[in-house]
Amino acid sequence: MSVAARNWRISSHAPAPQSPKIIAFVNPISGAQRGSDLIPLLAEVLGRENVYDLSAGGPLPGLIDNLQEKNLRVVACGGDGTIRWVIQTLIDYNFLPLPLIGVLPMGTGNDLSREFGWGISYTPKRHEVRDRESRPTAASAH
Repeated sequence: MSVAARNWRISSHAPAPQSPKIIAFVNPISGAQRGSDLIPLLAEVLGRENVYDLSAGGPLPGLIDNLQEKNLRVVACGGDGTIRWVIQTLIDYNFLPLPLIGVLPMGTGNDLSREFGWGISYTPKRHEVRDRESRPTAASAH
């Protein structure tokens, strides 16, 4: 074996992918003001620093805080207007690549969620957040 060959380090393990960072934008007045109930529940799961109240400056501050994140996921919690607001801000300020966007439908109409088959509404309940790890996700159910 040559000296050059002995200096090679061969590994069968690829580097671990970076875990996604999830941030949530919550409209506290969506759906009869149920959005405000969701903020502390999401803060339990994601950390308070990753939950943004849209009544305190809209989505831009939260997006700027996370501009350098390589594996960002965004959850828009509200009605159709809230979802549009978050997506339009991403587009207007040229956040590329666009992060994956999830929706928690909490508006009065939720036409977008209904048309895509995501469900017509979400009502936050503390036990749902606490039991989150015991339920399969949509991705793991396939």
